[in-house]
Amino acid sequence: MATAPLTFYSFPLSGHAHRVALMLSLLEVPHQRVDVDLRQAEQKRPEFLEMNAFGPVSYTHLRA
Repeated sequence: MATAPLTFYSFPLSGHAHRVALMLSLLEVPHQRVDVDLRQAEQKRPEFLEMNAFGPVSYTHLRA
């Protein structure tokens, strides 16, 4: 199975993330969802900040 070109990083309890997930689903956009645990400060880890310098979640990453 090929990796989806769009990766969606979200926090499961976020209403904003839910809206993004709903829209991706309705538009049938192939994507990979990665849940980020804000309580464990995963959005502040170096590997996340390398992609998203300010660390907000939700975040989408499109591979070229």
